[in-house]
Amino acid sequence: MTVVGLLLVAPVALLVPTTSALRLTGGGALSRRAALASAANVSAAHVAQANYSAYKYLIHMPGSATGSYSRNLQYLWTHGSVVLVWNHSATEWYYGALVDGVHYVSVDAATLGDRLADLERDPALRARLVRGARRFFDDHLAAPVLVNRWR
Repeated sequence: MTVVGLLLVAPVALLVPTTSALRLTGGGALSRRAALASAANVSAAHVAQANYSAYKYLIHMPGSATGSYSRNLQYLWTHGSVVLVWNHSATEWYYGALVDGVHYVSVDAATLGDRLADLERDPALRARLVRGARRFFDDHLAAPVLVNRWR
């Protein structure tokens, strides 16, 4: 199984361009944990938000090493990518409207490899999640909706 196009956002970015691959399983490949640990040691240049659309998966991480708040999630919904959200305790006003498996996929260190493998096996699920992410943005975060919310 090969997973491509993963961009981790906030607090650091890990890029796996769509022309490269992160091996999660397979003959002679690293274990999931070893592959992810190895990938975490890769340093990458900053990626402008305008370029997020080049990635199949965007993963929202907590805002610092202590797991604090990051507001970056609000910018991930419209890139045509599957949004992965790392389990964390920080909340934003719109989190109550989010539905795991409809708008995004919840992950953590124990589930990330399996969730990516599941998504790679199911293009229809990926397409539904991308549509769900866009629908969530349109319904909750688009400029006209925000203007009406704060009136």
